[in-house]
Formats: sequence, structure tokens, C-alpha cells
Amino acid sequence: MRVMLPDSGHIQEKEAEWQRRRRERAGKRAIAPLYTEGDALAVLPRLAVVGYGEEVKPAFGVRARFLDAGHILGSGDPLR
Repeated sequence: MRVMLPDSGHIQEKEAEWQRRRRERAGKRAIAPLYTEGDALAVLPRLAVVGYGEEVKPAFGVRARFLDAGHILGSGDPLR
């Protein structure tokens, strides 16, 4: 996450810039990136490592346990 998230924010910024130029030529309003590299860097201290099988409670009334799903980004399955 410490590498992927800021890089993804950078890609969001570049894509928004490309869209801005394209939309400007069409007379449309610019769009903002979903998040920026700076946003990603700011959130990194809030991340915590959670082991597979370990139950976490990220918010009131929400429980989750991460299970191996065969690929990294989709390897989470909510508890029922």
C-alpha cells in the first residue's frame, strides 16, 4: 500500500489532467481526480496491518475478516 496508493494517486492526477484538456476542447467543465498523490500520502499513517483470518471492526456494527481469495486486491471477504 505504501507504494501502490501514492502511485495510484499520481495516475489519478495525470488522468484528470488529460481529461481536463480533452473536456476543455469540447467546451465542458473540468473534472477533479478521485484522489491525489498528496491525499494518498496523508492517509498512509492511518493504515494498519491486519493478518489473514484476523477479525477487525473498522466502524460501529461492521466486522470483517480477510481471507485468501487467490489474488491480492480482492482478498477480502466480509463476515456474515
